[in-house]
Parts: sequence; structure tokens; C-alpha cells
Amino acid sequence: MTTRSELEIRLKAFADTFTTVPIPIAIENKSFTRPNPPTPYLECFLAKGDTISATVDAMRNRERGVWAVNCYVPSNAGMGKLEELVQGVLNTFRVIPKLGTVSIEAPGNTSKMVLDAAGWACIPITFPYRVETQLT
Repeated sequence: MTTRSELEIRLKAFADTFTTVPIPIAIENKSFTRPNPPTPYLECFLAKGDTISATVDAMRNRERGVWAVNCYVPSNAGMGKLEELVQGVLNTFRVIPKLGTVSIEAPGNTSKMVLDAAGWACIPITFPYRVETQLT
């Protein structure tokens, strides 16, 4: 399993159970059409950072990067649903407990709400992550 697939699977598990109807997810570099009529959706990106040798014998690699999730709701719908969605994503990618091979290294950072011209309100969240790989 790759870093990207592990994080996307975790996000999908949240999106499928957050409401009675699964929340659509815009996956990086895949075709996506915003929900119509407008309903909440998520958008995710993976920004890989440097990979370094974590040991002197170069038998373990450490990859660090940033996992970003944008939470969208229709604008003029109030902040309640957007804040609830953001909190659900924050709870999904916690520092503790450690899950899988991808480790979230710090609590998610949220930015202020952004309104786009197409009528959506968005709060972006970023999570620093780390992956340790043992070479054979």
C-alpha cells in the first residue's frame, strides 16, 4: 500500500460514514464534478517532501510530507455543517493512535474559511505525515 492510498482509504472511510449519504471526494489528478445540487464534499492532495536515510547503514528510509484536505459546503449555508465536517476530518487524522504505516506527526492545521466564485465555502486542513520504510 502506498502513502497516498493509505491516506485516501482512511479519508473515504470517514466520508462514507459522516452522513447518511457518502460525501464525495475529489482525488488529486482524477476527474471530479462538484455535487449538483450543492452538498458537502472533500478534496485531497499529497505533497511529498524529502526522503532521507534514517539509519547509518541506509536500511531504513524516512519520508516526510503534507497531507491536505479541503472541506467544502455550499456558501450561505452557515458555519455549522462546515465546522462539523472539519472536526470530523481532524478526528480521522489524529496523532494518536498511530494507524497503518503512515504516521500523522502533529494535529491538523486549519486555515480561515475561503469563499470561491462558484458559490462554495472551504476550510483547508493540512497534516504533516511521516512514513518509515525498512529496506531488505
